[in-house]
Amino acid sequence: MQRGEKPVHWCTECSSALAEAEVEYQDKVSKSIDVLFEVSKSSLEKISSIFNLDLNKRCSFVIWTTTPWTLPSNVAVCINPKLDYSIVERDNEYLIIATDLIESCSVRWGIDLKDLSNVKGNLFEDIALEHPFINRKSVLLQGAHVTTDAGTGCVHTAPAHGLDDYFICKDNNLEPIKALNNKGFFKDEYENIAGFPAFKADPFIIETLTSSNALIHVENYEHSYPHCWRHKTPLIFTSTPQWFISMDKAGLLTHGFDELNTMITWYHNSYQKDHLEKLKMKKLADKLLEERGELEKIQEKFTKEFENLANKILDSKCYLQNN
Repeated sequence: MQRGEKPVHWCTECSSALAEAEVEYQDKVSKSIDVLFEVSKSSLEKISSIFNLDLNKRCSFVIWTTTPWTLPSNVAVCINPKLDYSIVERDNEYLIIATDLIESCSVRWGIDLKDLSNVKGNLFEDIALEHPFINRKSVLLQGAHVTTDAGTGCVHTAPAHGLDDYFICKDNNLEPIKALNNKGFFKDEYENIAGFPAFKADPFIIETLTSSNALIHVENYEHSYPHCWRHKTPLIFTSTPQWFISMDKAGLLTHGFDELNTMITWYHNSYQKDHLEKLKMKKLADKLLEERGELEKIQEKFTKEFENLANKILDSKCYLQNN
């Protein structure tokens, strides 16, 4: 067992993490926003070279998100290396978005966007960006999880609030920034939203983006969203301390693979390779299910002990009040 942090579904009503089986999906109206992440001066010349243009005005990558409250935890913006990206002009600035989404962005923002130049996403390397309202840098990363299903083709990335975000930042050695405390409220250093629960901070985040001249568009967005099965309230996805089973530290994974090779006689190399892969996965799955059962027993034991302790505290409180 090892202690670590990973984004999980979190109910702010009962201050607890929820398993996937405890999550219900209901329709929710969120605020969707398009936000500018300006290219840092140190990277502007590189962007000019990539697009083969002389950029003499502000240039920004545009992200789209339905969770404004996660922006204080942003550390990166992700693009897809296989997608085409265009630089377009709006008023006195340049914007970079996925080429396939120029038309939908133009309709959503109510402005005409002209494609000045376009390139493959894999050309963008070592690009620094400015956080839209906090004095720190964000970085541009490449990830296959970025699609053109919606938005701009540029994804706001906060590893404390999303699994894709968590894994890609882990692969690039980027540490999460946790704007929320372990109870799901904003920490004191975020002054204008300190003590706020996540969703209550949305209007203040949007107001800050507007005053920072970083907001392109905001609108209501109805979508299916995870809710707590007990309270029927929206969940947040946030990083909290958890216990995990390490497959590497105790050599569980290596030992399992070695055992398979000693137990089985192989007659054909190609069959051996295919069959071994299947057996590896089955052995690993069985092991994980067994260990999950043990963890559930431990969890059940601690839950009962906690309930007993809570009842004792409540009984003591009632006794003191009555006397």
